[in-house]
Amino acid sequence: NAQIFQYATVRWRQESVLPPTVRFQMTSAWKWSAFTDDLTGCQATCQNVAGGLQCEKDCTGTGAGGGKAPAEGDRVSLYDLFSTSAGTPMNRGVPLVFDFGDAALPRTGERVAAPIGTRIRPKAKCRTIGNPNFNLCLEGYVQDINKDTDTMIVQSNFVRVYPNPGIFVASFQGCCRSMTLVNNPNSPWKISSTVVLASVLPNESPAIAIIPEITAIKGESLSFSITAFQPENHVLSYRLGTAEEHNPVDIVGAGPPEGLTIDSATGLLFFPAKFAAGKHSCVLLVEARGTGTAVNKPLRGRVPIAFLISVIDINSKLPPPPPPTLNTVTHSASAPPS
Repeated sequence: NAQIFQYATVRWRQESVLPPTVRFQMTSAWKWSAFTDDLTGCQATCQNVAGGLQCEKDCTGTGAGGGKAPAEGDRVSLYDLFSTSAGTPMNRGVPLVFDFGDAALPRTGERVAAPIGTRIRPKAKCRTIGNPNFNLCLEGYVQDINKDTDTMIVQSNFVRVYPNPGIFVASFQGCCRSMTLVNNPNSPWKISSTVVLASVLPNESPAIAIIPEITAIKGESLSFSITAFQPENHVLSYRLGTAEEHNPVDIVGAGPPEGLTIDSATGLLFFPAKFAAGKHSCVLLVEARGTGTAVNKPLRGRVPIAFLISVIDINSKLPPPPPPTLNTVTHSASAPPS
């Protein structure tokens, strides 16, 4: 029941001026072993056929316990968490949706309400015939699976025809992150991508190379760069996400790891040596700006990335030292000195 969110990034490309059409590409990572049946995402697109659901194939892989699990190439659905004991959604008021930033219905993994105290496992709204969100599921294709880390990478593509030119803020939100994170544990997230429609093509957002997980050693500082590019050679700048961009609900105490800094011009991140062992969550944004005055360079797009920094205590992973070797002295009888 736990599609645990790990990291994600969103980029976009304008495909036509009239009508203003934008293609979004979202790459996200999840707990692989959580996708075990149709109610936890192991089911692709469904249609209403004669008043009943007719769905595409389920997951084709095999999980660690021998049951159903996604395989590379499978199409999976992203859903809210739910409680198997109460049957109610556990999204902390932040339903899992990809919103295009206008009046259109979002792609969603939100579940229908279920009676409190029941053991009914609530279905997703997009799988409920008659619901306005029917067939607007958040879906994607499995790109990669790492069974050692229980991580699955999913790529989703959405096309939106906007009603008019302008600036729109598309967002991907949901709940929850892992409970074992050092910062922002068990928290919702909301990462946003700013779409600036243009009258001339090409027009694309910056693109950020997906960062599975940065590894650091406890007690040692670390510097690393975020790799981003913009096809139209706009000037890029970098910043860490605000507290609200890390956690839209519990802002107090939320945010990037304390002490993490970034060079706004180069994207070079510095991670100090003081951090505790464990996984730290972080949201970073890359902005593209066009030509203009020295003071006012117009925004041409903004994209986010949420990623993890894993701090390892190598001392705790070293094997214990071998027991001391006792030196044995052998004495032999000899004649006394004369």
